[in-house]
Amino acid sequence: MTLEELTAKASSAVSAGGDFSKKVKFDFGDVGKLFIDGAAGNVDNSDSEADATVKVDWEDFQKLAAGQMDPTMAFMQGKLKVLGDMSVAMQLQGLMSKISKDFANMNKDPLPHLRGGVFCKVFYGR
Repeated sequence: MTLEELTAKASSAVSAGGDFSKKVKFDFGDVGKLFIDGAAGNVDNSDSEADATVKVDWEDFQKLAAGQMDPTMAFMQGKLKVLGDMSVAMQLQGLMSKISKDFANMNKDPLPHLRGGVFCKVFYGR
């Protein structure tokens, strides 16, 4: 999946007045950024100010999504970082569930490896 494909999928999952009403930015390093403004229902690749920023290398994000990297280890090794308001990142549960459905074309469901540990606490609030 490319950043453009992820942006399109995130855009279809976000709606103004939806469950997620904060601003969050995923920083994928040199690949780019994914900015989600839940209140306005906008998704783009800008470097706008966000309530929370999730920093992860694009390749590591792909490995996490495919279940090839343990999210807890990624966090502990500094490969996954949350800057800003951690509670905002924790509110991503519903939004990430909608986006994750679009990973169906991968070899396997990415969520089993994302449902536990730090990544789960960050994105799902559990």
